[in-house]
Amino acid sequence: MSELDPWHAISAAVSRTDDDRAPWHPEERITVDEALAASVRTALRPGAPADLALCGVDPRTANGAELRTMPVRATLLGGRVTHSS
Repeated sequence: MSELDPWHAISAAVSRTDDDRAPWHPEERITVDEALAASVRTALRPGAPADLALCGVDPRTANGAELRTMPVRATLLGGRVTHSS
């Protein structure tokens, strides 16, 4: 079972560990792109309201520890800013 924070689940899927230990079944790892695609429920379409999260680090270049502590700079729900740091 994963925590509610999606970055913990993404990190676990990419690194197959939740800390600095060796990966558990490393052959089951997936790429960051695959993990992000699996955690997205919608697509962006012109003119449609957007649900977005603006990250402080590029997830594609982050390691497992960085993914687990991913800074979220802003969120938009239905195109409206709901969080900003």
